[in-house]
Amino acid sequence: MLVLFSFISCSEIEDDKRYRIQAKFLDLENQPISDVNVTSLRGNNFFSSGVILGNSVSDQQGKVEFTSLVPSGNYVTLAINSLTSIDDEALLLKDFSSLVFVINNSVLEETMNFNLGDFILHEQISFEFQLTKTSTSPAVINWQLIYQDSSSCIFDIETPEDLNQEFTCQNTNTINRTNDVNNPNENINLGINKNSLLTFIYSINGGENQVIEINPNTLNNNAFEFNY
Repeated sequence: MLVLFSFISCSEIEDDKRYRIQAKFLDLENQPISDVNVTSLRGNNFFSSGVILGNSVSDQQGKVEFTSLVPSGNYVTLAINSLTSIDDEALLLKDFSSLVFVINNSVLEETMNFNLGDFILHEQISFEFQLTKTSTSPAVINWQLIYQDSSSCIFDIETPEDLNQEFTCQNTNTINRTNDVNNPNENINLGINKNSLLTFIYSINGGENQVIEINPNTLNNNAFEFNY
């Protein structure tokens, strides 16, 4: 298991203190996910810090455990499967969530341990939504598409009590659009959670709202087309 400490000065670490990072990464079927990159960085501005304090990847059982330095200053950033910590994009598991934990140093000084336990990484799939006007009659369609994605999540850990929360990376997103004679068609490609449902709500020419639940698993090539 790889553990990496970059060259940093003594002023950048907190009295040579270290904290232990532990996790087990699973998919939705509770199967382990290997090769998940986990990196500890100094500060809470990971786009400019670049100071790596520790790094490892999950094994065949989905487990990762390593020790990281505790930096001077107020925060540590723990980046999981995230480009904020990996220069080579090829090392990312692109089909799974990217996570960032921004941790107050005071939490680490009290616990000296950051254990995520069994952590679900959601798998992402591509979904295509097509809206096509086939009627020759004038029509205005108001619609919204509601879907789940977990492509990227950030968690703030300010107190030890924050460690007791259930960390779940799942975002609900809504697209609202109106299509008329000037813009009758629509084609949208999305990244959504695997095995999740989408909700399509629409109204034509001011009529009552209609609701369609979309299950991508029943579609060819994860593509849904609605004609009006």
